[in-house]
Order: sequence, then structure tokens, then C-alpha cells
Amino acid sequence: MQSTKLLNPKTATKAAEAVTNTMPNELLPQKSPASSILDRFRYLLKQRQQSAVEEGGGLSTEDMVEIYETVLNELTFNSKPIITDLTIIAGELREHGEGIADALCGRIVEVCIFFFNVWDFIGFSYFEG
Repeated sequence: MQSTKLLNPKTATKAAEAVTNTMPNELLPQKSPASSILDRFRYLLKQRQQSAVEEGGGLSTEDMVEIYETVLNELTFNSKPIITDLTIIAGELREHGEGIADALCGRIVEVCIFFFNVWDFIGFSYFEG
């Protein structure tokens, strides 16, 4: 039976840094240039607008809703800052309100279906307390 040699934590950290430092930049995880959902939305919007200008067109409601859905996917738990940012974005996009409302309703339906499936799987007694 072979013995395993445990590395000193300092040595292991240095070894991990050495491996990370030798990796090509494109393989390293890239940090998002935006910190908040609102900043991320504006960054994505600016990118999409630049692409649209290069193609000789403008952004449609579908484009705006798609960008909104992208940042909506960041809402994976009950987070007041994320919800506030999403509300601000929706307020700024009133002319695309129907599409944004559809995206939000779609998300709510997904969550309801998830909870109904959990309810069916676990049983009602779990929710009774």
C-alpha cells in the first residue's frame, strides 16, 4: 500500500498559485466588469447597442427583454438589493413593460411549479409544521 504525503498548507497554496500563474489568461475566470445588477444591465445594454449599431439597426423590445432576463437570472434567492435593481431597471424600461412583465410572470410560474413538485414529492405534512 502506498503512503500518501500531505502537503503543508503553505506549500499547497504556493503550488496552486504557481499552477494558476502559468495558465493562459483565457482559461482564468474572468471577473465581471460590473458589480451590481444595475451596472451589469447597463454594461450588457451598451454592448448590445454597439452590436446593433454595427449591424445598422436598433434594439427591439425582444432585445431589451432578453437583457432583462439575463440579469433576472441573478435573482436566485430573496435579495433586496437585487430586487431593487431589477425594479429600477423595469421602471427605466416602461415602454417594454409588457415583455418585462411576461418575463417576470414566467419566472414566478417556474417557481410555483417547483414548489408544487416539492410539495408532491415531500408531502403536505412537511408544510403543516
